[in-house]
Amino acid sequence: MKPTQRPLRRLLALALAAAATPAFAQSSPFSQTIFFGDSLTDSGHFRPTLVQLNPGAAVAGRFTTNPGFVWSEFLAQYYGTGAVSANQGGTNYAVGGARTGTNGSQSFGPITVPVPALTTQLASYLTATGGKADARALYTVWGGPNDLFAAVANPSQTPAIIGAAVTSQITVVAGLKQAGAEYILVPNIPDLGRTPGFLNSAGATQLAATYNAALYNGLTAQGLRVIPLDTFNFLREITASPAQYGFANVTTPACTGSSLTCTPLNYVTPGAAGTYAFADSVHPSLAAHQMLGQYAISVLEGPRQLAVLPYTASVIGRSRADRVASHIDTKPEADGVRWWGDLRGDSLRYDEGDFDGITPTGTFGLDWTRGDFVFGGFAGFGRGQDGFRQHPYQLQAVGHHPGRLRRLVPGSRVGQRPDQLHVAVLRRGSRNPVRSRHPSPQRLAGRQQPDRGDQRRLRFRTRQAAPRPGRQRGRPARQANTTRKTTAAPPH
Repeated sequence: MKPTQRPLRRLLALALAAAATPAFAQSSPFSQTIFFGDSLTDSGHFRPTLVQLNPGAAVAGRFTTNPGFVWSEFLAQYYGTGAVSANQGGTNYAVGGARTGTNGSQSFGPITVPVPALTTQLASYLTATGGKADARALYTVWGGPNDLFAAVANPSQTPAIIGAAVTSQITVVAGLKQAGAEYILVPNIPDLGRTPGFLNSAGATQLAATYNAALYNGLTAQGLRVIPLDTFNFLREITASPAQYGFANVTTPACTGSSLTCTPLNYVTPGAAGTYAFADSVHPSLAAHQMLGQYAISVLEGPRQLAVLPYTASVIGRSRADRVASHIDTKPEADGVRWWGDLRGDSLRYDEGDFDGITPTGTFGLDWTRGDFVFGGFAGFGRGQDGFRQHPYQLQAVGHHPGRLRRLVPGSRVGQRPDQLHVAVLRRGSRNPVRSRHPSPQRLAGRQQPDRGDQRRLRFRTRQAAPRPGRQRGRPARQANTTRKTTAAPPH
């Protein structure tokens, strides 16, 4: 190749290197997890009061089938952060019974405990931090159900109550953004018409749908970018096919009384915490909270884990480009025809064994030299199978050019078109196409406690075998041997 052509090759190499570099830089994406909300997120705000009245209530205090965790604790456990109630030194400001913008109180016999609204919870947090929000923290702002309960009790005031509640919740999100928050998870309200307290109530379903539409439309109108979590359809999927998610009962409570004081002594059956979807008339059981936590983790982790797939393809493409470039760096010493071929294997390992696999690739080329001209062509094929710990995935790649991402079901296969990347995420289950617009929690129905391993790390080890020498006339084929090792973790 003439010297004037080398800058182009270098530019190509730099572009390929940039494309192949993984977008992973830290061991944990969030410095801490901070929650604002109501009883769905409360991890034990009232426990000190309950223990004061009854020392034996130490195992109670959450709005679920105690002593189980709620979803916020599963989420924090996954990221190695915390979800202890703020009145006990933690970062979970959620309080059972809280509305979005109206303060209240809760009586426990002779003791009355204030119930701060979400706006007040935010004020408490910003007061403690000097008005600054940690930009690397994950925030959750989940409210609205108690405002809808107030609307049910005052039908004539429903539009005003919903309007004020939505405005208050948006104000909390805007306040966090102004203080410096970057990552804000905003779940919508579950379908109340699927809870035991409002079972088959079209009015309750409509109230939740109205609130959710107003909330997300309002956030969009103000240009507030958040991470949505569709708990409305999450609950609908579970209650539509309970057995598919391991539930035996989705219509009646697992506890004989309030979930706040519910312990195994109050379960309707010994295993109710794992087989019932609801602890009481509206609050999830331990199993449902665990599944909700897994759903939230999937929404946060999905983009991070999918980033592994195009990185694999880019590594294949870069190695192929380097291999071809080695043949056009300089003109061969003699005219003639030569062929070459090589094999390459990429071993990926993510999250201490949570994801691993090997992607072998092969390349074959043919060069013809005559005078000052070199003509040539090459073909390559790469196909790998990689897996996650609980849910298997398959990666199939053909060629190295950017392609498209498709979501398929088991038994499906990726069409192999030359020079285009096809990626498929396959899972066990029905062979029917997945048409749900929101992330399906069916893939998250595993009931094991979240396990992060030691640290969330991403390790790529790339080894390239020496090319197989081919028959030739003239200059021997140049070999491109590379070894890469990158250790990093994906950011958000």
